[in-house]
Amino acid sequence: MGATLTLSEQAITVVPGGTAVIAASVTNTGTAVDEVAVTVEGEAAAWAVVEPWSVVLFPGAQGEVVVTFRVPEGPRARPGPAPFAVRAVGSADHTVTRVDGVVEVAPYAEASLSLRPEVLQGSRRASGTLIVENRGNARAELHLAGAGEHLSVSVEPSLLLVGPGEVVSAIVTATPDSAFLRGQGERLPFTVTAEGAEHPRITVEGAMAQRARLPQGGAALLAALLVLALLLPLAWFGALRPLVRREVARGNPSAIGPGSGRPGTGGAPAAIGGSPIDGRLFLTAPGQVKFAVPAGRTLLVTDIVLQNPGANTGLLRVKRGEDVLLEVGLENFRSQDFHFVTPITFSSESTLVLEAQCTGAAAGGGAGCTPSALFSALLS
Repeated sequence: MGATLTLSEQAITVVPGGTAVIAASVTNTGTAVDEVAVTVEGEAAAWAVVEPWSVVLFPGAQGEVVVTFRVPEGPRARPGPAPFAVRAVGSADHTVTRVDGVVEVAPYAEASLSLRPEVLQGSRRASGTLIVENRGNARAELHLAGAGEHLSVSVEPSLLLVGPGEVVSAIVTATPDSAFLRGQGERLPFTVTAEGAEHPRITVEGAMAQRARLPQGGAALLAALLVLALLLPLAWFGALRPLVRREVARGNPSAIGPGSGRPGTGGAPAAIGGSPIDGRLFLTAPGQVKFAVPAGRTLLVTDIVLQNPGANTGLLRVKRGEDVLLEVGLENFRSQDFHFVTPITFSSESTLVLEAQCTGAAAGGGAGCTPSALFSALLS
């Protein structure tokens, strides 16, 4: 045999991101001067550095090299044993000497939380996405919970199993204790935490920017609706009843245009007077789409269903001409219903407008700006 080899340790434990050092002693057992090269093989060889990589020894002389294992941080080094072998071979005598060992990689727990968007916007509730990244080297079982003052915060799902290096998401919904019709908005801070048996608690901070339920100019609209609520009972017994009789007698209510609406039962109470209709306004790009009330007719809108099938972000407005009646953040809903006890009135030749300002790409790389509105109304 040309050389013998011994290791100071054959089993070492290393935390990801840490290092461990062992000494390898080499003895020339041959009868001539020889250069002995030392290498590392096996699963842990990628983490090993040998210094120096060879020693020149006289017969019977002993030399030493240092083997350093640098275990990478993060999820690349999975917990458990990683075997290795230190190998020595001479340049003159090619007999190979080998000693086996093992690097025990310790489990390492690290995770991160982020909220998108960081500030949720809405009037009665708002939702966002919690991003959870497992930066450790073992599977993480994390319990999620939210808390805040003057609002409740829910997280769905509340338990996540996240593999090493994986990124998963959950839905965070903030619901204020109370809503308000008009006035300045409020900023309501909250926190979301994640913790597990093997993971320390981590926290991300967020906030909900609560808006008034009525947009700017909504006070005037509310006053107009209250006046209308007082006048409608009188109108029913006066001017509207002959109009209803004439519509029923004809039996052929006017259509509201191809693709814009159709006669139907809708959700409108027939007692108000007029022909029930349903209509749909939809967009294929940022901008506006309009429905014009026919000359000599009045449109009484009782229900509006806003839809956001493409999960766009930005603002969606329902307008009467240039006056904003509803304004909602697209990122806060996929479908949202509005039911009006007192219908919203659109006079002859006025316009019902759906307007969208999409500020981000649709979820999943879908088509661009595609929100729509379904409305039920009476045409009198």
